[in-house]
Amino acid sequence: IQLTLDQYANVAPLFEPLRHHLAVTTALAGTIPATVYADDATHPLAALIQAKHRLFLAGDSRGPATIQHLGDLFANTIRPAARAVGLFSAGEPVDIFKRVVHLSERHRA
Repeated sequence: IQLTLDQYANVAPLFEPLRHHLAVTTALAGTIPATVYADDATHPLAALIQAKHRLFLAGDSRGPATIQHLGDLFANTIRPAARAVGLFSAGEPVDIFKRVVHLSERHRA
């Protein structure tokens, strides 16, 4: 779900570990152009900030439904927009997110 600016506060706690990134802080404050997505607008478990070519994923992204939704978002929205401005993309979207989740789980262990 793409969030409206007044809903950004709902995902802010998920991004607390990433607050050291200026893009995260300013995106959530609405001071830079960014798009924020979440699995649920009022009680999110996972969220994604797209600020220009940067993507920040926060929360619990390990559930199969979340991975599928992120893959769909990547395939249908983010990748076409990136290609339109000449940015590259590699691999199938769902596979990319599965690899990211796998790597993050290994890093936590």
